Amino acid sequence: MLLHQTDLFRPHNDPDDHWDLACAFALAKSGLCPLAGVLIDFPPGPPVLNHRSNPDLGAVAQLAYLTGIHVPLAVGNPTYYSGRNDDGSGPIPPGVDFVLQTLRQSPVPVAISVVGSSRDIADAIAREPALFAEKCKALYLVVGSGCPEPERVKSLEWNVALDPAAYAQIFSAACPIYWVPCLEDEDRVASPESRQYASHYRFLQSEILDYLPEGLRRYFAFMYEKRESSFWLYALEESFTEVLAAERGRHRMMYSTPLFFDVAGLGVTTTGEIRPKTEPRNDWVYSFKSVNVDCNAAGETRWTPTSRPTNRMLFNVLDTDAYPTAMTRAMRDLLVNAFGPSDFIRPVQQSSEGRILLPS
Repeated sequence: MLLHQTDLFRPHNDPDDHWDLACAFALAKSGLCPLAGVLIDFPPGPPVLNHRSNPDLGAVAQLAYLTGIHVPLAVGNPTYYSGRNDDGSGPIPPGVDFVLQTLRQSPVPVAISVVGSSRDIADAIAREPALFAEKCKALYLVVGSGCPEPERVKSLEWNVALDPAAYAQIFSAACPIYWVPCLEDEDRVASPESRQYASHYRFLQSEILDYLPEGLRRYFAFMYEKRESSFWLYALEESFTEVLAAERGRHRMMYSTPLFFDVAGLGVTTTGEIRPKTEPRNDWVYSFKSVNVDCNAAGETRWTPTSRPTNRMLFNVLDTDAYPTAMTRAMRDLLVNAFGPSDFIRPVQQSSEGRILLPS
């Protein structure tokens, strides 16, 4: 069971959030991990600076329409975590209440993915720490910089900068935290090469878009076109030929993809195979390792390795050369398995083990 927290806006700040949402629905559609709900950040900054963006409720509606999976939805708090009452008294913000109610009402522990601001999850942790200890299976924190030498990090990663105090509060949670740093340092701005302690990778969009059915291709095209979200249903009937032709030739940077496999008990090999994590293999392309982590109120983290089991696990790329291609193929398989193959290229084939094999 997954509660997905995201900074999903229209117009988008970064298209990776719409790709992430499609992966979350793909898990649910494939029967790999039910989707408990979606929590969208309140857009940061005044409208004139934020291009009048709004939480993209239409994107959630489009994927619900395409999959038949209808999930609860809430919008987060516009107030910084540091501005809350110290004792947590007063009215509970709707997004925070949504998180707490989801945990209370779920018959099983819930995993929470944080791919935007940490604000609402941090507030929920501060209000009911015992509930997180009991009902939160894991927090997947796709935030921050994983550099083992924090002094090399010249600026806060985007999701940390959205609310540094909230990010720091997350690490107080009693539940397991799977920390998936987006970056190691800021060098990826100039160079997209993968790093050992960072989840980012780059892929050419034609490597996935060309294999998707029309409905899902239109979902992405509508996001790229940045049209008003009230047209979300009609958009699924349009062709978007020019938009898709332009986008398929562009690269896209992704950060959150590994969490969607891990939360479902899966891993990815160096060749992009999606396999159960329980398999004894020596060709995993990434893993998680136990660490000790400290994070101060300014959002600056320092971690150290440990041989002792902890409930703080750090994302670790095992093969930086293979990682981008492996993650691209794995995400393609996940989406095609859930939404179906392309309407205009030869069908995908199913292996004897059940893995989708796509044309190379």
